[in-house]
Amino acid sequence: VKGIVYSVKPLDDSQLSKITQHYEKRDKIAHIFDNKIDRKLIGGFVVRVGDRVEDMSFQNKLEHLKNKLLA
Repeated sequence: VKGIVYSVKPLDDSQLSKITQHYEKRDKIAHIFDNKIDRKLIGGFVVRVGDRVEDMSFQNKLEHLKNKLLA
């Protein structure tokens, strides 16, 4: 399965390998990830596999915190 990891700076081989291992263990299928730069991210990363998106960016975490505080 091919996917994309978006990050604010290039990921090294070790970081990309850890992400790949996580998804392979969870999905029980081989994954191949490309790393693309997204300068709009503050930090963290966003993973897209097919039509599934998992947002683990600081920007997303801040948005969730803001929503909790305003609720």
